[in-house]
Amino acid sequence: LEPGETHNYSVAAVAGGLASADSQTVTASSIPRPSTPQAPAASATFTDATVTWAPVAGASGYRLYRDGELLAATPSTSYTDEDLPSGTTYSYSVSTTVNDIDSFISPATKVTTRPIPQGPDQVTAVAGDSAVTVAWTGNPEATAYRVLRDGATISTTATGSVRDTS
Repeated sequence: LEPGETHNYSVAAVAGGLASADSQTVTASSIPRPSTPQAPAASATFTDATVTWAPVAGASGYRLYRDGELLAATPSTSYTDEDLPSGTTYSYSVSTTVNDIDSFISPATKVTTRPIPQGPDQVTAVAGDSAVTVAWTGNPEATAYRVLRDGATISTTATGSVRDTS
């Protein structure tokens, strides 16, 4: 039965190929489908997408879908989808669950994980007495720079230069 359908029922006794008259008719309706949630909101970092949605009265849980496939079942109205590739677009939608009956799926919301930041430009290394100064033009999206010497990290900094004296 589909949620919210109404049907009439009657019963007849059968024996030896003969049937009694039908009983009185009774009517029953299946539990209605829960309300469909509104489209979720989504935000993204480089590798995670956080999806939130408004609660639906009476909901015992929610099902979150990514690109049309079930991603998670949760009692919460938010979910963080982790370890995603950067620079990728995803579509999220949600349904409500009440007494093991799901609502229709909400309209989808798209979000794109942030792309990996571009490396710094114009990197220079200037040698001096017992030191090398490494400098670069920064990227406005970068929050820090990792400086490596011979493949090993020697410094992590938010500025656009490092003086290597070791």
